[in-house]
Amino acid sequence: MDMQLRATVWSLSELGPVAVLQSPKLLPPKGADYSSNNKFLALLERHDSKDWVSIYYAGHDWKLINNFEVTGEILDAQDVKWTMANTALLVPDCSLESKYVVYSALTG
Repeated sequence: MDMQLRATVWSLSELGPVAVLQSPKLLPPKGADYSSNNKFLALLERHDSKDWVSIYYAGHDWKLINNFEVTGEILDAQDVKWTMANTALLVPDCSLESKYVVYSALTG
């Protein structure tokens, strides 16, 4: 089921929206995390009843850099966090499970 949610990024200096992020799964601060240098945003998304992680370049022109499906033994991804000097992403499972998955930011 697609909930038709989206997040819009607006610029304070431009006249219109800079980017539209489709299908965010959770409301920030959960489900979204900026890298320590604030150049990239990792966003947890929901498409076709599956969890996905999308990585956006958060510069002047927002661009999708990478996206991949959260696979493995994760039942219901609850957050995404940058780790290991902005080279990997940590995705925890629901609070009923004590599972975490670490993905490479470049290859998923």
